[in-house]
Amino acid sequence: MKKRDHFFVSTIPPLLLATIAVSSDFAHAGVCPSVGLDTDCGTVITIFNTGATVFSTGQGPYDGVEDTLVGVINNTNQPIRAIGLISSLPVFAFEGDGIVAYGISGNSVDGTGYGGPNAYFNNIDSSDTTGTVNFINPIPPGKSAFFSLEEALNAAVSCGDAINNTLTVSLSGQSQSNGSFLNAPEINASFKPNSSLDLAQAALICGFKDFNWQQLVTALPSPSPVFQVGSATPKTAPPAFLDPPPGGWTYDPQWDSAPFFWDIKSTTNVFSLERNKTFDTLSFFDAPGDFCLPDSVTGLPSKAWTSLPLVRADCQNKTAPFGSYMAFKTHLVGVNFDDTATDLGIGFTWTSNFNGTPFMNGTGGIAIAQLSSLLPIDPDSGTGGITITSVQNVTTYQNQGLSVTTVNGVPVGHGTTGGGQVNTLASGSTCDGVYGGTFNGNITVSNGQNCRFVDGHITGNVQQNGGNLALTETLVNGDVQVKGSSTFSIGSSVTINGNLEIQNIQASTARNQVCGATVYGNLGLQNNSTSVQIGGASLSSCLGNVIVGNFNVENNNASTALFNNSVTGNLHVDNNTASTQVIGNAVLKNLECQNNAAITGAGNKAKQKQGQCLNF
Repeated sequence: MKKRDHFFVSTIPPLLLATIAVSSDFAHAGVCPSVGLDTDCGTVITIFNTGATVFSTGQGPYDGVEDTLVGVINNTNQPIRAIGLISSLPVFAFEGDGIVAYGISGNSVDGTGYGGPNAYFNNIDSSDTTGTVNFINPIPPGKSAFFSLEEALNAAVSCGDAINNTLTVSLSGQSQSNGSFLNAPEINASFKPNSSLDLAQAALICGFKDFNWQQLVTALPSPSPVFQVGSATPKTAPPAFLDPPPGGWTYDPQWDSAPFFWDIKSTTNVFSLERNKTFDTLSFFDAPGDFCLPDSVTGLPSKAWTSLPLVRADCQNKTAPFGSYMAFKTHLVGVNFDDTATDLGIGFTWTSNFNGTPFMNGTGGIAIAQLSSLLPIDPDSGTGGITITSVQNVTTYQNQGLSVTTVNGVPVGHGTTGGGQVNTLASGSTCDGVYGGTFNGNITVSNGQNCRFVDGHITGNVQQNGGNLALTETLVNGDVQVKGSSTFSIGSSVTINGNLEIQNIQASTARNQVCGATVYGNLGLQNNSTSVQIGGASLSSCLGNVIVGNFNVENNNASTALFNNSVTGNLHVDNNTASTQVIGNAVLKNLECQNNAAITGAGNKAKQKQGQCLNF
């Protein structure tokens, strides 16, 4: 970096910050004029009503060393008079080689030579990393302006540099069996920024005031023993919901930290963010228990359920289906200065089928089922354990070391960071895109359509006659039927209250699978000419399914794979002419296999095994 001179330097209180996300493509050529080695902007900032995005166009420093040409596009409904910026680099350490030195007209207010014809700077802090860019003529809605900054912004320390590969996740408790802890399962995680950064420094680079966790419950079967404050209806999933929910849980109403896992409103209670971090490490801990879940091997009720009338009443005198579990998605998030959350994509997914309680009076007094739980588990109150199903250690959030703090003096929110917009489906025959929320009625998917339904509720049936169908974290009240020239992916955390029928599908090379779904009716896989996988050999790629009715696999002439599914009824595998795998399934009634041309299997459990599956 060259020797620095300072212009318009002043000392100000810390600014309220908001991050600029990075867009995925450059669609705004022509915002900046040609300057030096650049034919257009090196960085483009786009301001929206809800936030801002930034994009590095690939143009290098216009001086060939370190100075950046910056464009601003106003996509709001108001003129933009000023924007506050912060960077991990001293972008306001002006050195006399701004764009005016390269032939661009200046203005009488700017003494730096970096403002061009319409911009000048003030409120620059002593580190030259924070300042305000003012526009003499405010930028009208739909219009743009430009200026320049010091440093090569495409070389700035990014948020990813600070937080990638910083997450550790572990299980603790008593004895371990098949990857799960028995009797007293706990899950722990920690986040510690890279390069000896503390949490405050990493948050500054990313444009946040702090970090926290956000947890979603993606699967919680009925009957459920937990209630959100103010609701008489037990919480179930899907659709996914925040844990803890707004208002908190009835078993601990003081824990109302939505949309975060740790409470940012308090600094003293055990659920507070301050109590669960040090200067450089953010911690996570949870130990949920649901005594309505049955034993994962026998299907019998939990100890609490059998011994305490209060528990049976909380579970409506029944248990959840055999093989049921709770599923969670826990992500690292940035705490914005308006106390909203920005998902950083770093996190983990996990399941728990522990049916004990964090606290139980075994003589018949008290039993508590909890999701977000810091209480120690009664080690003799149940069975089951926690399984980590995936860990994502690289952020999906992009930040190039530059953040917008304010627009017209008002703190701004964050722009979206990708993943696609989720729309509301207008008609059951027009599902061609990504949709969510509640759709009242039936959905039909036909040839040429690509229908993806995420984190939603479909009150009717889903019928696929062609095209592509993907269901994730969605509740379907009716049946799902897949046939014809179709490709599909169902799961994870999908609940189908009716039947799932996969039949008469034409040959294709697509990967068709059902992973982590609960089917309260029957599952039929019949007469298909394309490969289908129900459940997976690896939990990290495909969870097994819960099938409350019967599971029939018949007359398929392409390969079928049945892995690690829980079946309350019977599993029949008959008359399949291609490769058929039956591995690791738990069947409460009968497992029967007849007249299959090429069948293999192992590790299945059933009340009775018959035919080709006798020794599987």
